[in-house]
Amino acid sequence: MAAREPLSYPWHDPPADLRPEHVLVGRMSYEAYRQLAETHELGLEYVDGVAYAVQTGNIRHATIATNVLRRVLGPADASGCRVFSMSVSVRTPRRNEYIPDLFVDCARPTRDDLDDHASETPCLIVEVVSPSTAFVDLEAKRPAYLEIPTLGAYLAVETDWRAVHRWWRTESGAWARGLVTGDGAVPLPCPVGVTLTLGDVYAGLQVPAEPPAPRIPHLRRVREPEPV
Repeated sequence: MAAREPLSYPWHDPPADLRPEHVLVGRMSYEAYRQLAETHELGLEYVDGVAYAVQTGNIRHATIATNVLRRVLGPADASGCRVFSMSVSVRTPRRNEYIPDLFVDCARPTRDDLDDHASETPCLIVEVVSPSTAFVDLEAKRPAYLEIPTLGAYLAVETDWRAVHRWWRTESGAWARGLVTGDGAVPLPCPVGVTLTLGDVYAGLQVPAEPPAPRIPHLRRVREPEPV
């Protein structure tokens, strides 16, 4: 099997007007990263040998994340799934680690799993996209997340307009992509049977229905489903 090429990660050299809400900590071994993560005051993510500190979001960002958490938490508890919000990392097959705004894991936990600091078996990952993290969430984290074998869907929720970017695994195992806007809804792979409406997502917020002018010239916002 041919070796996989490393992911190009834009945090290393972001566009000048898009400095993301992540602070470079430094290049280090995975073992050194884990030791530092246990005591660091902010959450740390680990990408291709480099550690980054994850900054907190604003009230709109937190409200959206809480709204999604509120919708999935009850059904997850009832079905034996676990929900984590900005508290546990997701480890990808490339041994990189990210801290999503929210993810659901329905795998049966073992004693070793309960002692671990990261999950390798998420079935749903949700990131809340702010203007300063759009490049990372849509262009960098996405391909890393889609490599996770257990993942059924990745949602990137916009904060500055009413839209959810959706990537989901089809019955054939291939990835499909779409954009949900307006009063639309997103069926979730887990907890089973749950649908997330945009009314749920943006409850308590006044968010425009139309997108602002793109801050990233090459970032194409789609309105119709298309294959990945």
